[in-house]
Amino acid sequence: MLGLGNSITSATRLPGGLIFTYNSDFTSTIDSWAQYSVQGDDWTFQAGQNPPGQSGNDWLKVTVTDTQTNMSGIKRTILSGINESVGDYLTFQYKIYIYHDGSTDHWEGTDDVSTYNFVGTVNPNPAAAQDVPLNTVTTVGPHTLGPDNDGSYGDDLMITFAVSSDNPQAGAVFYIKDVELKLYTS
Repeated sequence: MLGLGNSITSATRLPGGLIFTYNSDFTSTIDSWAQYSVQGDDWTFQAGQNPPGQSGNDWLKVTVTDTQTNMSGIKRTILSGINESVGDYLTFQYKIYIYHDGSTDHWEGTDDVSTYNFVGTVNPNPAAAQDVPLNTVTTVGPHTLGPDNDGSYGDDLMITFAVSSDNPQAGAVFYIKDVELKLYTS
């Protein structure tokens, strides 16, 4: 990777243009992703994994340790040190695979699981919620958040499960990859 680290980011301010880009890389590291608002024991993160039927060893596998009863999920600090301005907006997308073994109820049923995605303290655009079918590679987004009304999005991108009928249960597993966030100036 030419010494660029585990994520590729760039930051340049051009009027009406792209300011910053983040792209995940889970081939050898969890890329600083962590649990968010988790009840009970820490979740397990494994880099370089594949969901069933996939290859490439470029997915992040997340295993839920204890049954969740409130909003919970994962996050990564992405926008730290980036100077945002009023009117800026961002886009993000990622691929997710929510595993179901066919018998154990890890997702409170076998219907689609609702994801709720947001950045920092910005109230999410309703489009940032998306239902994800089980055992299917699904692209979430691209979603657009903004425009920013106070010049500060906050630093963290969060991928959560916030619908009470879709809380992950002990032993639930999901995978993510190809997380991309772009920040634009207005």
